Amino acid sequence: MSTVSYNWVINDLERLTEDGYVFKAYWRLEATDGVYYETASGTASFQRPEVLIPFDALSKEQVASWIQEFYGEEKIAEVQSQLVDRLSQKRSPTKAFGMPQTWDTDLSVDQPE
Repeated sequence: MSTVSYNWVINDLERLTEDGYVFKAYWRLEATDGVYYETASGTASFQRPEVLIPFDALSKEQVASWIQEFYGEEKIAEVQSQLVDRLSQKRSPTKAFGMPQTWDTDLSVDQPE
């Protein structure tokens, strides 16, 4: 398989309006091998830090690093491995949906009376 690249996308942040404390991030991890694309998504919750970064000063990279810290290296590697498996399945399918070509387009089955 060719090289897989990953991209963290922050879909939304949940915060307290009184001080901007971000306590939850909704995220997506995109994976592509240059031809095929897969994604995983989830949420990550954060403990209140001792020093708050002003909400408008947060960077996407900072929040992505919080998400990665929340899950840990082992879980991130597991998610990436699942994405690679799904990309591999798209590139070289081992499973498929479909009906025999000999069937007509009416897929209903007559029930005996």
